[in-house]
Amino acid sequence: MKKYILTVLISMMAISVSCQKNKDNEFDKGSNIIFPELNESVVNDLELLGKLWGFLKYHHPQIGKGNYNWDYELFRMLPNYLKATDIQQRDKILLNWIKKIGKIPTCKTCKETPTDAYLKPNLLWVENSNMNANLKNKIQEIYLNKETYQGKLVVLVNENSQSQAEYTAMAFRAGKNTTIVGSTTAGADGNVSTIVLPGGLRTMISGIGVYYPDGTKTQRVGIVPDIWVEPTIDGIKNGKDEVLEKAIELIEQQ
Repeated sequence: MKKYILTVLISMMAISVSCQKNKDNEFDKGSNIIFPELNESVVNDLELLGKLWGFLKYHHPQIGKGNYNWDYELFRMLPNYLKATDIQQRDKILLNWIKKIGKIPTCKTCKETPTDAYLKPNLLWVENSNMNANLKNKIQEIYLNKETYQGKLVVLVNENSQSQAEYTAMAFRAGKNTTIVGSTTAGADGNVSTIVLPGGLRTMISGIGVYYPDGTKTQRVGIVPDIWVEPTIDGIKNGKDEVLEKAIELIEQQ
């Protein structure tokens, strides 16, 4: 059976599903990790671990499936990691950690990011690090075989969707299987710049312009949905979420 994802963005609130990671409660009351005295070497190793942890979180398929509470997995490996006395031991711990997560299935349809892509992943932290070749190659293997979602995506917005919510809706819309449902967003995205006025007053404006790749404006315009649906008085009286129901209808269409 084909799997579809319904992503609901109403004021950037998400509906989450239960998964294996919710069964992991070992560190619910704290990590109990004791850090050694910090020096340049320890700080550099912790910085590297943070980058690798974030990379694996978004690229390793086993983590993406929700098979791990990734925060708690960090707590589990940290005590051993902090005991590493040299780079070789550190890299061995990291490589074993990655292998323990699970195998990386070969992706036969994955393609490298085009060189002329407007936004490209920045993996310079891997190339410029002092990690050994085996660890660097494993990271590259994970990246080149990353899985991407190919199903339907429905994003729900309304007039309360503002700022980052609008920018995120724009990003989702770049996908070929994305449908925006609801009503036009606030049209108030972009960084906020403060203007100080006489008398101790101040006001704020959007400090940068936000446009689609083709130059279409979004500020004071908003993200206009592909399918316009608004709640009705009758629907509210009957406890119905007509916007969500429309999204589910679109998802279930073959």
